[in-house]
Amino acid sequence: MDGTFRRALAVHIGEQAGAEIADLIQRMATEIEELRRTKVSITRIVPGGEPR
Repeated sequence: MDGTFRRALAVHIGEQAGAEIADLIQRMATEIEELRRTKVSITRIVPGGEPR
């Protein structure tokens, strides 16, 4: 996330709120990347079994 994004948030919703939202988005992006990296594929063993 670049500084332009953080500055835009600060201008529109205030310095503290903008920083909090930018930090939250950054943490969520990191978590999503971690989930993608460690994703495990599931192979169904029962033919015709419905996914859950």
